[in-house]
Amino acid sequence: MTERHHRSPRLLIAALLAAALLAPLYPAHATDTSAAATTPVAALHGALESAMREGSHLGCKGRSKLLRPVIVEAFDLPFLARQVVRRSWDDFDASQRMAFERALADFTVASYAANFSASRGEQFRTLESLPLPRNQMKLRTELRRPGQDSISFDYLLHLSGTQWRIINVVAAGVSDLAIRSAQYQSVLQARGTDGLIAWVEQQTRALLTDCGAR
Repeated sequence: MTERHHRSPRLLIAALLAAALLAPLYPAHATDTSAAATTPVAALHGALESAMREGSHLGCKGRSKLLRPVIVEAFDLPFLARQVVRRSWDDFDASQRMAFERALADFTVASYAANFSASRGEQFRTLESLPLPRNQMKLRTELRRPGQDSISFDYLLHLSGTQWRIINVVAAGVSDLAIRSAQYQSVLQARGTDGLIAWVEQQTRALLTDCGAR
């Protein structure tokens, strides 16, 4: 997550299960569903391109301010918070759940603001959308970079109420959910719930410090 976008960044933010990816596709209403599922990803890509174009002018704080509302709307962050700690979520009390969701949101915003900080003519392109079982959708996209290889970004979305939201990003073949889940489980076992929250907050501060120094 802390690598810059031109070095195959591992982005933020849920489960891209092998069984789901290999399952038969749902043909019914594919066109309407695909169009609706594309909306949050298109909004995220538009905001990231703006953040890169205006990177030096906005600065780290400005990019964070630009990206936060889009990220909060595009990602199902409460769902992600539960997924990354798995069964341990049942051990979180109400205040710890709120604190962890907030820490995860802050980290996600900081990570995008830090990694998408300057433009070299990059553009996102959507390649295809694939309906999946259990009200899920896979969206294949890429970041095209002039003079360099494109970076693949595959999104897994699910239907949350009436809105499609992102629940995992696989950047250059690396699942963000898998990385976060492994890291968070390790920290949780070593430091406990409050220790995990403090660790995520510290990671966010480190990202913002490095981001502001650029």
